[in-house]
Amino acid sequence: MAAAILLPAAVFSAAALALLLRAERESAHRSVYESAKFVSLAVDRELSRAESSLRVLASSEKLAKGDLEGFHERLTRAQSATHTWTLLSDAGGKLLLHSRVPYGTPLPMRSDPSQLPLILASPKATVSDMYTGAYSKRLIVAVNVPVQAPGGPYILSQAFLPEHFSQTLVQTRPPASWIISLFDSRGATIARTHRAADFTGKPVSPQLLQAARASEVGELRHLSPEGIRLFDVFARSSSSGWTVAVGVPVHELEAPALRAVAFAGLGLLATLLIGVWLALMNGNRLSRAISAVAHAAGMIGRGYAAPRPELRLQEIDELHEAMHQAHLQLMREKDARAEAEAGRAALYASEQAARTQAEARNKAKDEFLAMLGHELRNPLSAISGAVQVAKLRGGEPAAVQHAHEVIERQSGHLAHIVDDLLDVSRVMSGKIRLDRKPIDLSVKVRRVLATLDAAGRSRQHRVELHLEEAWIDADITRLDQIVTNLLVNAFKYTPDGGTVTVTVEARDEEAVLTVRDTGVGIDAALMPEIFGIFVQGTPNIDRAQGGLGIGLALVKQLMGLHGASIEAHSDGPGKGSTFTARFIRIAAPYAPSEVNAAAPARSLRILVVEDHADARATLCDLLQLSGHEATGAHDGPDGVARALAVRPDVAIIDIGLPGLSGYEVAQRLRADPATCGIKLVALTGYGQDQDRQRALDAGFDAHLVKPINTALLFKTLQDLTAPA
Repeated sequence: MAAAILLPAAVFSAAALALLLRAERESAHRSVYESAKFVSLAVDRELSRAESSLRVLASSEKLAKGDLEGFHERLTRAQSATHTWTLLSDAGGKLLLHSRVPYGTPLPMRSDPSQLPLILASPKATVSDMYTGAYSKRLIVAVNVPVQAPGGPYILSQAFLPEHFSQTLVQTRPPASWIISLFDSRGATIARTHRAADFTGKPVSPQLLQAARASEVGELRHLSPEGIRLFDVFARSSSSGWTVAVGVPVHELEAPALRAVAFAGLGLLATLLIGVWLALMNGNRLSRAISAVAHAAGMIGRGYAAPRPELRLQEIDELHEAMHQAHLQLMREKDARAEAEAGRAALYASEQAARTQAEARNKAKDEFLAMLGHELRNPLSAISGAVQVAKLRGGEPAAVQHAHEVIERQSGHLAHIVDDLLDVSRVMSGKIRLDRKPIDLSVKVRRVLATLDAAGRSRQHRVELHLEEAWIDADITRLDQIVTNLLVNAFKYTPDGGTVTVTVEARDEEAVLTVRDTGVGIDAALMPEIFGIFVQGTPNIDRAQGGLGIGLALVKQLMGLHGASIEAHSDGPGKGSTFTARFIRIAAPYAPSEVNAAAPARSLRILVVEDHADARATLCDLLQLSGHEATGAHDGPDGVARALAVRPDVAIIDIGLPGLSGYEVAQRLRADPATCGIKLVALTGYGQDQDRQRALDAGFDAHLVKPINTALLFKTLQDLTAPA
């Protein structure tokens, strides 16, 4: 059954990946085509500018009067570009004037006499192929304009050295690895972005020349003279007959598409594996239910009264609802993809102007995702390994207990990473609130070190501890962030085998935490900026410890919120570093209070309204194992209906629900006399002050943040249901 369900999904997904690869390739090809058209327009613009200049000169009164000396002075004043000059010749090809040669200097015949009849017969400007100039003895190209004057027909020509068009190609700002070439109708290379001096005047690839003669715009793959496999897009100008070819290394063109497909393929594989696991698990449960029904049928057939089996067929309905929600999500994603495609089409028009900004943003995104992925990889690996241990050694209580401890520690570590990412903006803007409690700083250091050791962050180092009891008044979560970031920073910049010394001391009115390492040290130029956002030193060469570049900045801000101070010291590169955190010391409390994680003794009827099936089932199981009667509802309307039917003591309601939001469910329950006395607990992923206040305004009695803290949940239930 699982194979019958998953095999079509795998085939469909493979087809989708193929379409994605095709779309990414077509997108890359269109980009190269646009670049070829852009470069061709730039070349045509240069030729058009030259023609316009020649037309203006042809209208000169001095030329009309036959005043060649005065006209030569006009040509000399108009000359500005380094790699170009202006020529005047008669109908027989005799050079009369040269803008870079003094008037009266003897000049030879033009070196392209065969083109003179064509130039004089055409009213339009003509563009020559590459030839050797009669006077300069260098390879040139020319724009020629016929001029009718009383002194006889003339030919005005603007001559260009190939270097002029090489500069034009470079000014289009192509990527460094792209090879752009310009060649004339005979296939002679006029300009090139790479090694122009080596290829000017030489013929282009026969395959490229043949393709360019067959079509004005096209593409082909071939080897460049440097031996690079290129994807070439060419565009031939109808006015000049010249061709622009933009060559992109094939591996560079294919790389983005392959990366996108590989990323999607990994996501598909992960999705299929999860689907197989869920199918086997539900199949096993369904098999047990069918066996129970068969046993009951056999007992009835033998005349015995059979007990009613608990088949829990409600989950089949939930599966249908989940599939419906998945269909809606796919439709939303399809609409979003269509909108994204439309946006991409619009972005192509402004691609050249936005290229530099887009590349910078892509680089920043890739670097951030790479660092974030590295930070998440170790705890996820530990959790995955612990799950496998629990599955394979489920009969061994010690192994299962250890796996549970690993999952608990690593889940906490993941939560801390997410907290760092979410808290950095709130801390910088002063929108964070501290929940202070007395805590022994040395105990917190030991717990953080245990978590880091389990995550493999300290195994390659020697850790020396000198801890003494020192009580401070601090937010436990924020203190955990401070200590974790200081220790991770020390491990990150200390080579394997180095020593990290952690000291906690009670000095008069201060509790002092010192983290000293034998690592790479801090350069004097970096020291003033060491607590700045995204500031990082040079880490180990293997970058095994990673980092997001926000740790020390977050430490500085959190210390300030506690009224504490942090300072850094280093004797220079290679001499290690020391971070000293100074807190206000308080007296040790007589009986440190902790939240009792035990469930309240009184059994309660509890309604859980949660659209996420796994989260709802897990929370219901937890409550039932704790001695309560738990009922689930999968959306807002279902939650209201079940509250009326069950009349629970407490309703735990997710805020983000389909049909009706959690706020609307609370308002309806409060408005109905039959349900207005139910204690309501809001459950959400948003934990800022305004979120808590909004829940209370909607009628909730308490506000809990995901992932739910079991001890805090039971404490909240106990407080809400305690006798007045």
